[in-house]
Amino acid sequence: YLQMRELLFKSSLLIFLIFYAKISYSLSNQEVRNSIQDWIKTQEYPQDMDEITLMIDTNVTTRGILYSYQLKLNQDDLEDFRQVFQSIKSSALDALCNNPAMLWYKKNKVEMTYEYYDEDENIITIFKIHSSLCLD
Repeated sequence: YLQMRELLFKSSLLIFLIFYAKISYSLSNQEVRNSIQDWIKTQEYPQDMDEITLMIDTNVTTRGILYSYQLKLNQDDLEDFRQVFQSIKSSALDALCNNPAMLWYKKNKVEMTYEYYDEDENIITIFKIHSSLCLD
């Protein structure tokens, strides 16, 4: 569980570093896509995020980014996976809403989608976060 939180934080921090200089105004959809695509071009996949998680791909969406992860285990080996991923989603949203490293995403209303697959490429879960879900 803590490893998954670290994974989300590390992924988000990497993107923040790339976009730091662009936080002074809200970008258009095309500018958001271009910025994300520029970052994606610098990445190589798969990336080991922790002992059980690989980032296998990232893609641009209409006004956001899709992160694709693969776990190094079978979905049947995941106990209480709904609760685990709900916690990961809550942590990602909290970071988006409150972590200064996520300001670019928040200010530019970037939709962040996460999909997780098991080792056999079965989908485990998909979730989205967006600044509109922040309470402030």
